[in-house]
Amino acid sequence: MRRFLYAHELKSRQTALQDVAEVLPGERIRCDETQSKAEMAWSPWDFTRRHTNATPEALADAVAAEVDRVVKAWRSAVARPVLSLSGGLDSSVLAASLARTGQEWSALNMAYADAGSDERDYAGEVAAAYEVPLFRATHHLSDVNSTVATSGHLPRPLGHAFGQSQSKTRQAYLDAEGADALFVGEGGDNVFAYMQSATPVVDRYLIEGPRGAWQTVLDISDMTRTSVWTVMRLAAARWQRHDPRYVWTGDASLLSPATEASLATLPLSHPWLEAPPGALPGEATHISMLLRIQGTLDAGPARHRPTIIAPLLSQPLLELCLGIPSWRWCQGGINRSLVRRGFAGRLPQRVLWRVSKGGANVFCMDVIERDRPLLCAHLCDGRLAHAGLLDVTRIEAVLTSKAPIPSPLHLRISQLAEAEAWVRHWEAD
Repeated sequence: MRRFLYAHELKSRQTALQDVAEVLPGERIRCDETQSKAEMAWSPWDFTRRHTNATPEALADAVAAEVDRVVKAWRSAVARPVLSLSGGLDSSVLAASLARTGQEWSALNMAYADAGSDERDYAGEVAAAYEVPLFRATHHLSDVNSTVATSGHLPRPLGHAFGQSQSKTRQAYLDAEGADALFVGEGGDNVFAYMQSATPVVDRYLIEGPRGAWQTVLDISDMTRTSVWTVMRLAAARWQRHDPRYVWTGDASLLSPATEASLATLPLSHPWLEAPPGALPGEATHISMLLRIQGTLDAGPARHRPTIIAPLLSQPLLELCLGIPSWRWCQGGINRSLVRRGFAGRLPQRVLWRVSKGGANVFCMDVIERDRPLLCAHLCDGRLAHAGLLDVTRIEAVLTSKAPIPSPLHLRISQLAEAEAWVRHWEAD
């Protein structure tokens, strides 16, 4: 549990249940009469740097074609799918590919009573472009119980209580439509290498030299709205480290001083984080992003969790994208540029080139604000606190203060509340 609270996005074989281990993605277990042994059966490092010399146009076409192919394969495996259409790039790309299958599907969009979270106009524009029915739903605070575990069916706590609203609505709509699966755009940022760092500059410098690296400096400066000098400074600092491996950092916020001190010796390791000789730092960062999405995919209560399919995480698409140089994804100063180019002419322009998107952040804040007294008792007099894992004084101060809870501390409180509810669920069983 201590490791989960510190690095929940980095899966390990050890779960939060005693004597229960998990087979990691890419692993297999070999068993004989006396023992079982885990070994890697698939490694992302086997697919890196395969398309260094390909043109951006060829890569964009290849990415779009592969997305179409995996979506068609998944669509043929279900009778009646629903697309979770947020209005962002990734779910809109799925809509474009689903439209090419020539088979029936519908879409669901969820919004909240906040202008920054309302994506209905974007989702409606995409649905109208493909003439598919779009059901618009709204998040409701009444659907959320902050002290009930949403991950009690899993071997480790995962997710947030505010996700109960989305899961309940999704399942109700699928039941009403007679649908058997929900297609989601999860993983698009990870697969399409949405990096907000100067690491691609280092990659291009090592492969092409200063001239190519300078162009990527300009691209990242445009993409992040940061000065070229800042990008160059950060790239130089990364280059001087000379170690391509990605260093995973944990989050010790709201954990007790004793727990934080013990974490100094806690190794945050994974087979994929071990970079082979000659690896590029951007490749390592891309692979770390694939690890992060694995730590969140299983979230959602079992009772209201539909069959979820994330086509953008399909193995053939992963293998293609891993082989694309990191600097190609930010070319032209826009994130996920290759997938945007590949779907140019197939998506509404306003959706294709948008670079920001709303989400459930405000909804989560409102859940935490509504439940401050409840969460204070839940966490400060709970099992995690009694085990000495939490900084009870700090949590109590945050939840009893009249000041708004700053972002992202509200997400941390939500995460700890889920972990506490998960422990109580398993102990009750």
